[in-house]
Amino acid sequence: METFVHAREPEQVLSEFFRILKPGGSIAMHEYWHLDDDELPPGTPTDLIESSKRIDGESAMPTDRRLRKGVLQQMLMDQGFVEVVEKDLSRNIAPTLLLFYVLGYIPYLIICFFGLQAWFVNTEAGVQGYRGLKRHLWGYSAMKAKKPLKKFDDFGEDVRSRRNEDRQPPSMRPRPS
Repeated sequence: METFVHAREPEQVLSEFFRILKPGGSIAMHEYWHLDDDELPPGTPTDLIESSKRIDGESAMPTDRRLRKGVLQQMLMDQGFVEVVEKDLSRNIAPTLLLFYVLGYIPYLIICFFGLQAWFVNTEAGVQGYRGLKRHLWGYSAMKAKKPLKKFDDFGEDVRSRRNEDRQPPSMRPRPS
C-alpha cells in the first residue's frame, strides 16, 4: 500500500488497520520519508524545499510532512503492532525517478517559466523527486508489521499500553552510556 500519505488522521487509519487484522496478521506499507526542515544540510537548494511543500499541498498528502525516517515505524508500534521492520528501498526507486527526471525535465522548465507548477504537480514531483533523492533529502521505505497473536503479554499487560521507550525502533532507542 502506498496511500498512507493521503490520510488526514493517520493514527486513526493505523488503529483501524490494527482493529480489522486478525491476530497474527501482517500489514505491508511502502511510503516516502523525508528529512525535517531543521535536518536539511546547509546549502540545500531552496527550490527543492519549496517544491516538497508545494507537492505535499497540491497532491493532498497531509501525512507526508510528518513522515521522517523512523516515524511510521514508531506510529505502527504506538498502535500495538509488533515485529515492525523497515527496509530502505531508496536505491531501488532511483532508476524510476531518473526516468521521470529525464522525461519531465524540459516540460518542467516550461511549466516553471509560466508558473504552472500547481497544475502539473506530478511533473514537478518527478523532476524534483530525483534531485532530492540524489541529495538524500528523502527516500522510500518498505514497512512490515504484525498484529500480536494475543492481546496481553506473558505478564498480563495489555500489549497496546506499553511505554513507548520499550517499543522504540532500534534507530530511535537511547544509546547505553
